[in-house]
Amino acid sequence: MLALTLTPLLTPLLVPLLAAPEWTLLAFPRATRAPLAARAEPVLLDAAHLDVEGAFRPPALEISDPPLAPAIFQQMLEETLRARGLRLESRVAADWLLVRGDAPALEAARALVLDLDRQVAALEIDLEVTLRTTGQPDSVWRRRVTSGTESFLGSRATRPFVAGFEVQVAQDAGQAAPRLGSAWSGTGLHLRASRLAGGTRVHVDGVLDVSVITAVESFDPDTVDLGVFEQPRIELVQLAFAGSIDSGAALEVRLTEAGPLRGESTLSVRAIAQPDAAGANDGWALVDLAFTASAPRALVAVDPGLGLVSAPALDEAGTALLTPASLAALIESERPTSDARPGRPVIVWSQTLLALPRADAVRLEAARALVRAAEDVRARTVRATLECGPLKASIPVSSGRPARLVVGVERPFLADYGLEVAPQIWMPSPRSERAFDGLCVDLAEAGGGLSVSAWRTTTPDVVVTTREASQMGMLQLPTRSRVAGAARVVVGEKAPPMLDAGPPLTVGMGAL
Repeated sequence: MLALTLTPLLTPLLVPLLAAPEWTLLAFPRATRAPLAARAEPVLLDAAHLDVEGAFRPPALEISDPPLAPAIFQQMLEETLRARGLRLESRVAADWLLVRGDAPALEAARALVLDLDRQVAALEIDLEVTLRTTGQPDSVWRRRVTSGTESFLGSRATRPFVAGFEVQVAQDAGQAAPRLGSAWSGTGLHLRASRLAGGTRVHVDGVLDVSVITAVESFDPDTVDLGVFEQPRIELVQLAFAGSIDSGAALEVRLTEAGPLRGESTLSVRAIAQPDAAGANDGWALVDLAFTASAPRALVAVDPGLGLVSAPALDEAGTALLTPASLAALIESERPTSDARPGRPVIVWSQTLLALPRADAVRLEAARALVRAAEDVRARTVRATLECGPLKASIPVSSGRPARLVVGVERPFLADYGLEVAPQIWMPSPRSERAFDGLCVDLAEAGGGLSVSAWRTTTPDVVVTTREASQMGMLQLPTRSRVAGAARVVVGEKAPPMLDAGPPLTVGMGAL
């Protein structure tokens, strides 16, 4: 009785299955599948490697958007069949399409999938990265990445340390629980490679980060209420750079006596891209906008910490220059208003790709020309040279992509106390703060010149107070100083020396 009752309800769902011999499974193209990738480490955009407030943070899983959404592929399939006067029924089943139609329609669908797979495969870039430092083994990384995606090469370690104590009091009792901070160290490179000029060139945008915990000192505040603090010292160099090269060539960064990188160091990023894949004249052409559709990496202002205010970066945020949606609008705006043919080929797009029928040759060439023009604006590259005492650097700088060099030492200080009070008890609540001593140089190419903003911080003296003097516990009172400067330099010249106190900083600009 139950089966007879349910049969009328199930009949509409069973019809496709009963006709199974007429249906065929068609895999979605790889462009519609979102790869699940673990972003090993976040980019330390503020160059801070000490966190005195928190503890461990596990890496987050990042789910990237697919190059083409399944709905876009279905639209492309429908347009392909419509243009040929064919028809195909379809049902979505997970990563597959259940399709039914005559042989020419099925063949057209399979050909479209193969064509898109071939074009998406051509969007991949082979990277070979080498970090060579005097007296140290070479670090070599190899990756195959998709144009415009972020990758992390190398490793980063997290060391917990006793950064402070959380104090709680109630009535006549109190308790101080340790609060763990985090110290990050390691050698890593955050890299984004994007195809240019149809795959004949590559734009490389990277952040090299090298940090070493050189010591972990103990500081006893000399109070029965609190325990002993741990104070790591981290020596670091961070370099943000960008530049465009021919496919198969290498973009180089050169450093001398840069923090933990003793002697001479060379970072070489070799990138090999593939040209746009050809296809049938009645198929679809994918236009890669991964470079122009991505906003420049926003470098957060470096915080010197403890008593000194952060200076703004030269370019803290940027916007995408040309997205697929805006490119489609530009192309459509060029169409005469009288041209309202219902059969005119459509344009579809995703976040980084624009798809046009190859038969629409005029608009396809117009789209590629606009992309090339936008790439030329953002891909222009110069080389900046820096000298400050024994420190030297040669850095590629790309237009619209800020560059930065940070070299120095981080450490925390027990700099202050709060007070927790209950009716019959009080306890000191300690406050640790991070301090950075070193050099920070921000660079930005614009208008044929190089804008430079730099500062250097030092801690010439640290006074340790007694418990009796503070009436709570011992304190570290550092004397902090900063000197800053700014300049603009053009190709073939050097800016006047900056940073009056200590070794002067000189900056020059030349061709890549």
